[in-house]
Amino acid sequence: MQRQVESGPDVKTHLRFVGDIVRKTGDSSSLKVECEKTARAQELGEESGLFLTPKVIRFDAGDGEFEMVRLSGLRSLDQLLDDSDPRLPSAVGKAGCALAAVHAGLRLPADLRRELPGDWNASRVPTACLHGDFTLANVFLQEPTERLVILDWASAPTLEELVTVGPVWFDIHWFLYYLYQSMPLRPGQRARAAELAEVFCEGYLSRDEIGVTAQVIESERNRITPFLQALVFKRTGGKPWHKKGPFLLKQLLAYSRWRRFTPSARLERS
Repeated sequence: MQRQVESGPDVKTHLRFVGDIVRKTGDSSSLKVECEKTARAQELGEESGLFLTPKVIRFDAGDGEFEMVRLSGLRSLDQLLDDSDPRLPSAVGKAGCALAAVHAGLRLPADLRRELPGDWNASRVPTACLHGDFTLANVFLQEPTERLVILDWASAPTLEELVTVGPVWFDIHWFLYYLYQSMPLRPGQRARAAELAEVFCEGYLSRDEIGVTAQVIESERNRITPFLQALVFKRTGGKPWHKKGPFLLKQLLAYSRWRRFTPSARLERS
């Protein structure tokens, strides 16, 4: 089984499942970064006990290929949402805890530190190693253990390059916006978005070690807004005219509700 995925602008990787192995092929420099992030995240997950990440088997720069162990029994948080699975709130809280551990403990060598471009870092919030595409689609529960699993340590394909370092609010709001984007038109789900966002922030702040507060999460949202707006218009441009209206409506609903979300006062540190 093989499929093509995006791991950055104009960078395509091919994902193939061979028995108990996941094999990725593509640009060797990009795969080197993803491989290193995956390997270090796997160690951090084991040490913290908060999440699992597949163990890297090998990396071949010459062939532009790396392999990792294939984990079984995975259901993404996206799937839990679709199925109205009662385990979703707990899993979202675990995801917040795990992300805080990643920001506090993941370290990369200096030659692999690639910061977000532009004025992303014009912020007093500490920088950290980022997951880069932390969404409901890349976080899983493994059955039957119900351990949290984090996959795809390449940056989101919509970023300008394969970044590894940036202010921690990027990963936080990337997750929150995806959450709202996934739920605005789903019957019976819209009222739950704010509840799940609150659970995620509570999980993150319960494990935070670098000084993030609910106030910081709210105030730093403005910095990611221009990027999200540009992203929506970019995606709209590639759609046929009859699909642009529904797509923009969905994005507008998600954006407006994400903008209104405010972490409750009870999450503030004393």
